[in-house]
Amino acid sequence: MMFKFSKPISSVVFKISAYVVGVVLLYYIIMSVITVQTAYQKSVRQTYNEISTVMGWSLDWIDARLQIVETVTNTMSNGARYVLHDPKLVKEFLENVLNSCEDISAVTIEYLPGAVTGISSEYAPTIYIQKETGDTLFIDAVEEGFHYINFENQDENWLAGIKGRSVWSKPYTSVSDKIMRVSYSFPITDSNGKVIAVLCSTLSLDFIQQAFEETKQSKGCQLSVITNRGDYIYQNQNGSSSQGTNILNDSNQKNEEIAAITQKMIRGERGFCKINGKSEYYCYYAPIKRTKWAACYVYPEELIERDATELTKQMVVDGLWLIFIVFVILCIGIYRIIHPFTYNLKKVSESNAAMNQDLKIAAALQKSMVPDNKEKHCKYNQLEIYGLLQPAKMVGGDLFDYFYQQGKVYFCIGDVSGKGVPASMYMAIVRILIKVIAKTESDVDKIVSRLNEHASISDNSMFCTLFLGVIDLATGNVTCCNAGHNYPILIRKKQDTYEADFIKKSTGAAVGVFEDEIYSKFEFSLAPEDMLFLYTDGVIESEDINHKLFGEERTLELMRSISQNDSLEQIVNRVLGRVEYHAQDSLQSDDITMLMMRYSPEDYIELQNDVSETTRLGVWVEIMCDRYGIDRSRLFNIQLAIEEAVVNIIHYAYPNNTAGTIYIKVQHGDNYLSFTIEDTGVPYDPTKNDNPEISQSTEDCQIGGLGIFLYSELVDKVEYNYQDNRNKLVLTIKGCSINSPQK
Repeated sequence: MMFKFSKPISSVVFKISAYVVGVVLLYYIIMSVITVQTAYQKSVRQTYNEISTVMGWSLDWIDARLQIVETVTNTMSNGARYVLHDPKLVKEFLENVLNSCEDISAVTIEYLPGAVTGISSEYAPTIYIQKETGDTLFIDAVEEGFHYINFENQDENWLAGIKGRSVWSKPYTSVSDKIMRVSYSFPITDSNGKVIAVLCSTLSLDFIQQAFEETKQSKGCQLSVITNRGDYIYQNQNGSSSQGTNILNDSNQKNEEIAAITQKMIRGERGFCKINGKSEYYCYYAPIKRTKWAACYVYPEELIERDATELTKQMVVDGLWLIFIVFVILCIGIYRIIHPFTYNLKKVSESNAAMNQDLKIAAALQKSMVPDNKEKHCKYNQLEIYGLLQPAKMVGGDLFDYFYQQGKVYFCIGDVSGKGVPASMYMAIVRILIKVIAKTESDVDKIVSRLNEHASISDNSMFCTLFLGVIDLATGNVTCCNAGHNYPILIRKKQDTYEADFIKKSTGAAVGVFEDEIYSKFEFSLAPEDMLFLYTDGVIESEDINHKLFGEERTLELMRSISQNDSLEQIVNRVLGRVEYHAQDSLQSDDITMLMMRYSPEDYIELQNDVSETTRLGVWVEIMCDRYGIDRSRLFNIQLAIEEAVVNIIHYAYPNNTAGTIYIKVQHGDNYLSFTIEDTGVPYDPTKNDNPEISQSTEDCQIGGLGIFLYSELVDKVEYNYQDNRNKLVLTIKGCSINSPQK
C-alpha cells in the first residue's frame, strides 16, 4: 500500500513517530550505554595493568643500566687524581673506564684550569668508540683544538661536578659523530678534598630504544623520554624516532592535554590518562628518578577498546533496525489516524505564508516612506535632522517626516491609534495629506485643521496625535502646532553645557477626533546649536516587568546630559538603549519613534565639481537671500547667476572631470551682499571672456560664454583675482536689508 504525504502531514507524522520511538527505545538505549561502558571500563582497567607492568620493566631496565654507569664512574674517579699529571697514564685510565662498561661510549676528563701542575689552560682529553668502525680513538683537546662535548651545555654538564656533586646532563649531540648522547659527571678531588677535575662518562641513547623494542605490546605503541626541562631524550612514534625536540615547540603536538601531561612529567608525577586529538591514546607516565627524567608509554585506543567497539557496533546495528521497523509502523498508523483532521492544513499554511509575505511588503513600504537618515538633510549647512522608528510589530502606526519648501523645513511626528497594518495605512495617509496640504497652505495650524477635516470624515474610528512644525532656515524661527501629542523638549546651548525643558504649550485634540476642532500655533526661536527632541509615547510609556514607566523626567534628564561632541544619532540611540534596558525582558508594547533636530546655521557651503550639485546650491542661495533680506523678486536672477558661475568653474577650472572642491561663502555689509566663490583648479578669469553674440543660436555659442554674460548682467558687480593658488570670483548684490543676521 502506497501513502502520499503532504508536507504539513508528513511533518506531524514524523514528529509524533520520532517522539514515540524515542520513548519506546529509551530503555534499550540506557541498557546499551551501561553495557558498553562496563565493557569499556573493564578493557581500560586491564590495559592499565598491562601498561604499568610493561612500563615498570622498561624503567627498571633503564635505571639498572644508568646505575651501572654511575657506579663505574664513581668508583674510577677515586683513582683518577693519581694519573692526572701524566698524559700516558691518563690515556690508559680512560681506556680502563671505557672498557669497564659496555654502555659507556666515551670518557672525558675535564681539568680545572690551574688545578693540576703543568696544566694552566682548559684541557679535556677524551677517548671514544667510533660508531661506524668500532675503533677506539683518543683526542687530546689541546692539540686538536676542539672538545668531544658540546660546551654549550658546559654550565650544566661540568660545573655541577666541579662544585662537588654528580650530575646527569641534558641530552646533547656529540661534536664528532652527531649522535644524541647523555653524560654522567663526577668530581675528581686531590688528597685535601679539593676539586681538580671532572670525570665524565658518556653513553648513547640507543639503549632506551632497545629497552622499548623488547617490551612494547604492539606496533602502534609509543615511548617518549624527556628531561626535567621538557626536552626529548627519546621519542618513538609508529616505528620512527625523533630526538631533541621540545614538546611545547613541536608544531605537530599543539594539544593542551599533551602540554599538561608534559608538565606533570617534568614535576616527576606518575599517572594514567587518555589523550584526545587527531588520534586517541591512553598513556602511562612515570619518573626516572636517578636522572630526573620522565618516561611516557602511549597505547593506541583501538587496542584498548577493541572488545567494547565490537559490542557497540553490534548493538548499533540491531538498534538501527529496530528503530527503522518501529518508525515505519508508527508512521503508517499515525497517518491513518490524523489524515481526516489535516484536510485543510495545507491551505491554512499557504494562507499564513501569503499573509506573512504581505506583512513583509507592508513593512518595506512603510520603511520606504520614512526619510533616509543617510542624508540627514544636512546638505544646506543649516539644520541637522535624525529620526528613528522602531515598530512594536512588523508594521506600526507611528510616523515622522521632514521636507524642504521655500527656505523652510517642515517636520512632523505622530502616533496613530491602534497597531499593525490598519495603523500603518492610516499613518501613510496622514503623511501624504500633510505634504499635499503644505503645497497650498503654509500656516501649520491651518494645515492641521484641514488634515483634521479629512480624517474626521472616515468611519473607521481611528485618530492620530500629531506635532507639526516649520523651521525658517534663514532665521531659526520655529512655528508649531500640537494636536494632542507629547510635549517636545527644547535643548538650549549654554556655553559648554545644555539646558533642556518641555515646551508645554496648549494643545488641541488628536487629529480625527472632532471634526470642528480649532487648532492654534505657537512660535519660538532656535539659536545656533540649539536642539529640538520629539518622541512618541512608546518612549515615556515603556514599562518594565513591574509595570513601572520610563517617564518624562528620565527622558528630560537624558537630554540634559548631552555632550557638545554627541551627534544626533548617538543621542537618539542612547535614549533607545536606556528605554530597552528599562524594559529588559518585557515585550515592546508600543511603537518607538524619535525625531531630533539641531540648528547649525552657516554662511558657507562646499560643492564637488559636479553639475548635479547645482540643486543644493540653489537651495542654499535661497536661504542666504532670505537671511540677509534680499527681495524674493530678485531670487531667481541671483540663483541663476551663481549657478552659471559654478558651472563655468566646473568646465574650465577642473577640465576633464578632474576631482576638486568649490567653496562658496557669504559676506554682507551696509546695503550689499557678496558671494565669494573659490576653487583650487587651474587659473581661470571669466571676466576676460568676450560677451557672446546674442544673435547666434545656443548651439553655436562657446561653452560658458552665455553663462558669463548672464551673471555679469544679473548681479551688480563681478570681481576676479587669483590668490594663494585659488581662483576667487566675487558676485555682489546690492539691496541687503539685514546688517547682522542671527548667529
